[in-house]
Amino acid sequence: LANGMFLEVLMTSFLPNTKIISKVPGDIVWERARNNGETSLDIDRFQGTESLKMRVFRFLFSLSLKRSALVIAPSRHLVQLLESWGIPREKIVLIRNSADVSKFSPASNNESSYDVITVCRLVSWKGVDELIEICAELNLSLAVVGDGPERKNLESLATKLGAKVAFLGEKPANEVPELLRSASTFVLNSQDERLRESINLGASVSKLARSYEQGNAVAIWYPRDELPRAEAWVEDARYMAMLLRKLYEAEDRAIAPY
Repeated sequence: LANGMFLEVLMTSFLPNTKIISKVPGDIVWERARNNGETSLDIDRFQGTESLKMRVFRFLFSLSLKRSALVIAPSRHLVQLLESWGIPREKIVLIRNSADVSKFSPASNNESSYDVITVCRLVSWKGVDELIEICAELNLSLAVVGDGPERKNLESLATKLGAKVAFLGEKPANEVPELLRSASTFVLNSQDERLRESINLGASVSKLARSYEQGNAVAIWYPRDELPRAEAWVEDARYMAMLLRKLYEAEDRAIAPY
C-alpha cells in the first residue's frame, strides 16, 4: 500500500509478482507547483496549465497510478481528477477518510486558552496567512497546529502584525482533541478542502467557521451543545472576518445567514 510516493511506486511496479494499491491524498503535481511558486491557481484551474517540467511530473505520477492494481481516492472530487489524468475508472475506489467522532466533544466548561484554533499543514493554500491577519485585526488569540514549508513566513507575518499567535507545531493525533477543546472557535480557511474531517474537528469547540475559496461553505457551531445551525456561501476572507467578529459579539444565536 503506497500513500503519495509515486516514484517509488513506479519503480516497484516493474518488479515481478508485485501488486500495488495506491492512495492519492491530493494532486501532488499541483502541490509541488504551488510550493515552488510556479502557480497561484487553485487545484481545478491548474489542470491543463502545467509547465513542461510539471507535465513530465504529471506523466510519471499518472503512470505510477495506472500501474497500480487499485487506486484509493478519499473524495469524489479526487475520483474525477484521477479520471481526468487517464486512470481507468474500474481501478479507482472511493474510500473516505474517517475519524473516531467519539473523541471529539466540547469541553465541559466555557473557559478557553485560545479564541481561535486551526489544524492544517502549513502550505499556502490553507490560508493561514489570512487567518493571522484577521485575528490580528480582531485582537483574537490564535493557535496554529501543524507544520509545513510556510511556517517561517507565517511566524514572520504574526510578528510583523503583533498578532497573538501560538505555533504549536505538528502534534500526534491523540493530542489534537484536547487542543481543540482549549479553543472556542475552529477555523479552516482552505482553497481546496472538500472532505468533512473538519466537521469532526469542529465538534470539539464551541464555534466552527470554515471558509473555502472553492466550495465557499461556512458553518457555525453555537452554542456548545447544539448541532450546526447555519450554513452560508462566502466570497472571500473578508466575509469570514465578519463572521468571526459577530461570533464574538453574539451571545445566544447562530450568526451566519441562511
